[in-house]
Amino acid sequence: MLIVYQKKTNINNKIIYILFCCCIYSVAFQKVIEQIFFNGSNTILNELSSLLLLLIATSSSVKSKLLISKTVVQLFFISFYLFIVSILFGKNNSIFLISAQIFIHLQLFIVLISLITIKTKYGFKIYPIFKTIIIISSIGLLLQLIIPSTFNSIFPSNENTLLKFGGDEQRFWGFQLNSNALGILFSFFVISILDKLTSKKNILLLLFSLFAILLSGSRTALIFVVIGAVFSNYSIIKKIISISLIVFVIIFSGLSDTLSEKTINNVESVSSIDETKYIRLLMTYHGAKLAVKYFPIGTGAATFGTVLAGHSSVYNEVGIANLSSVVELNGIFDSNFGSISGEFGIIGILIFYGFLYTLIKKTNSYYNNINFNIYLFLIIGIIASLFRTFFVSTFYGLIFCLLLFSYHETKKLYDVKK
Repeated sequence: MLIVYQKKTNINNKIIYILFCCCIYSVAFQKVIEQIFFNGSNTILNELSSLLLLLIATSSSVKSKLLISKTVVQLFFISFYLFIVSILFGKNNSIFLISAQIFIHLQLFIVLISLITIKTKYGFKIYPIFKTIIIISSIGLLLQLIIPSTFNSIFPSNENTLLKFGGDEQRFWGFQLNSNALGILFSFFVISILDKLTSKKNILLLLFSLFAILLSGSRTALIFVVIGAVFSNYSIIKKIISISLIVFVIIFSGLSDTLSEKTINNVESVSSIDETKYIRLLMTYHGAKLAVKYFPIGTGAATFGTVLAGHSSVYNEVGIANLSSVVELNGIFDSNFGSISGEFGIIGILIFYGFLYTLIKKTNSYYNNINFNIYLFLIIGIIASLFRTFFVSTFYGLIFCLLLFSYHETKKLYDVKK
């Protein structure tokens, strides 16, 4: 009888693991899956994957008395609060849009809580999954390098991919179909192995990852690598050498001129907030203004800088409704800090970043890593939310979680080998 029960348990665990991996891989490669099976049309594949992860996690919490179930309850109360203030005081009257946008807002938390719960219950290893994603992404990047015309015709990207790199105006996006997504994915992998360069394999992975980041042309990814080096366990001398090497490679590659030019243009554009066309800055600035004007709760879900806000009346209110980026809904979602501060005010900012801090601490309570530096991940989260759709993007939320868990797992593996 005991043997039959154990076999049934093993089968159930295998099924859960397969579903778990399917969810993660479908999020990591959503764009290429959509291109192959849905002719490039946008789908809700990411949202369905995060919902399935949450269902698995909730089921695990109910079946066993896990500490993390408290965090699931906290997430429910956060959702309830955001819903109530949006209904009572928000500027969007659609209950459906408000509900859907709140669900989108909480993608990072849903994925992170789900992974913590599933990890606590089943003990699945995250780093091997992360490494598999990197290997598959590397294959995509190499294919784009070897047969660019064929690859670009099969897997086109809708983003602006013009970047003067080595004489060719081309940014590379691989199977992510987005150069920033590709670059940030590899930058997170670099951070996860930066302190564990004891094998030639890891050194080769590091070098290729840095190469991939350069090809992506992502400045945000480069910033993350530098931050990872600063917070690494290296000595001061090694940190200086590491950062100097990164800067040297950028300069030597010829990429520095383009990155500098883009950065200078952005800096020059912020000299006058009324004249700037740098949309991330505008969304951050006006989001902060709305947080002050509608202190302390903002304008409510689906009203500013979010997918379901559409052509909200709030854009007219702040005077940016006629900007081409707003009319075309292009780039206005990139500053997650701006959208959260605008829609949920000061209280929303405290809730999102406070809960992020709580969940990062929760992962460390599982691993009990005394050398864990929570500020590394908090700073990454803050910077990512300023320049990317950090909280609302299932993809960015997922790869942040992969970094968080892989950092712990590789650290533990490294300590055992020592």
